[in-house]
Amino acid sequence: MARNNLASTIRIGKADDVRLDDILELDKFVGRYPDLVTESRLRWLIFNRRTNGIEKSGAVFKRYGRWHAVVPRYRDWLLRDDGA
Repeated sequence: MARNNLASTIRIGKADDVRLDDILELDKFVGRYPDLVTESRLRWLIFNRRTNGIEKSGAVFKRYGRWHAVVPRYRDWLLRDDGA
């Protein structure tokens, strides 16, 4: 039951709203966008994911013990207008 609750709070999305090329492991995401974020900063954001909404937005997710970033969702999360 907890899994259903988790799925309802995290933006899962449909397979067709994100291309496979848009899903990157953290080191590859940082390598592709070095001026945007460092790996340590991204890991800090993930550590604080419950307060900053990065996981709930679908920008990052953990699968098979590794964290991944979803490029278009990270962009949307980064550019959100939440008054911060």
